[in-house]
Amino acid sequence: MDHTQAKLILSSFRPNGSDLHDPAFAEALALAAEDKELGQWLANERAQDMAFADSLADFPIPESLRESLFEALATAYDSPGYNQFDHDFAGALAGLEPPSNLRGDILAAMEIEQKVTTLPPASNARKRRKSLFSLPAIGGAAAAGIVAALVWTSLLKPSDPNITVASITPHAVQVEAINFLNGNFSLDRRDPKQESLYQFLASNELPSPNILPVGLQEADGIGCKRLDFNNKPASLICYRQSPDQPTVHLLVFQRSDIEGDLPEMAQARKSCSHCTRSGWSIASWRDEDKAFFLLGKMEPDQLAAVF
Repeated sequence: MDHTQAKLILSSFRPNGSDLHDPAFAEALALAAEDKELGQWLANERAQDMAFADSLADFPIPESLRESLFEALATAYDSPGYNQFDHDFAGALAGLEPPSNLRGDILAAMEIEQKVTTLPPASNARKRRKSLFSLPAIGGAAAAGIVAALVWTSLLKPSDPNITVASITPHAVQVEAINFLNGNFSLDRRDPKQESLYQFLASNELPSPNILPVGLQEADGIGCKRLDFNNKPASLICYRQSPDQPTVHLLVFQRSDIEGDLPEMAQARKSCSHCTRSGWSIASWRDEDKAFFLLGKMEPDQLAAVF
């Protein structure tokens, strides 16, 4: 089982503990216990779930909620977009009665999870989530859809060092690297000396540059980190050119792991592009055996000046 499979399994872990004896969950939990970063991811996921559950527990269900929903559905009968499907759906909903123990089961599950996870301060998260449920009754379904969309967006965003993409094309590297760098991450090794960083990478059988662009050759190192794209190792190296300039980040791959072609370093300046939405600029090149992607949150001419 790899990290991606473990995360998929653990993301559907039920808070009442009923999954603990499932072999797949047991294997995923064992992996999380052994791997610090996967364990931290799981702890964060549990904390977020608990913050949401905490808000839900404090939210009183209005006595008039059911009637308000039916009133809104009745009003919809006269709207231009109403059709037979809406009528059938409303009729089916009218016959539904929630189980009498539903609220008790939800609160019991929350209590069990509180014993497993210690929540960080979540006052701000609670206020934000309560505001969703303060909408009028007919807006509840829309609010639930927004919450679901936000949850799935956070699950799909690759904020961890194990990045899954359809294929390792230059474009996929650029998109996923920006997503990763925009999140919170830690470095495996910190050192202002470039040579020390390269020695660390070599000792872990990770790729490092043989020749750097002129503007980085005298830059101070910040640190480095191993990343994995589709189980292919890559090195992230962070540089500081000067105190008044943004950090630049160099991703180094084995050339054979990247699909398509890249220019040589002499033409890399011309390949420099800019993402206006994120504010990141990117340049890429290759040598005989490695592929390089240089990223900086700056204007493209600032990044191009590195060459």
